[in-house]
Amino acid sequence: MRIMLGACAALLPAIALAHGALAIGMPTSVEREGFAYGVAWDYEQQSAASDRALTRCRDEDVVAKNHCRVLKVFTRECVAVVMDPDPGTPGVGWAFGKTRESAIADAMKRCHETAGAPRRQYCAVSNAQCDTTP
Repeated sequence: MRIMLGACAALLPAIALAHGALAIGMPTSVEREGFAYGVAWDYEQQSAASDRALTRCRDEDVVAKNHCRVLKVFTRECVAVVMDPDPGTPGVGWAFGKTRESAIADAMKRCHETAGAPRRQYCAVSNAQCDTTP
């Protein structure tokens, strides 16, 4: 029986996990240098996801792109980036979660905290992605 189960398992297609990554450029002063980020999802290899996220972060048109680094590589998780879209404002947040909605809610909370009372209402979802399996 074990031989048959092993043989059957060998015939099943291999399930490859997809990988995602978040890279951020977080300077000392978001107001002066902006905020840069890059998200990648559904890559077969962690290194490919990291490279793509970093490239996207460095493609941003703000000084903060010089601070880009990969913050996290993830599998079967969601990521959200929320920010105040106006230049010269401090509101930004990002988060990971099991669902898109939970990631957005946590990122929104962080944006509200960094934006402060006068800019809190301007926080908006900039990107929200979920990594899946192919």
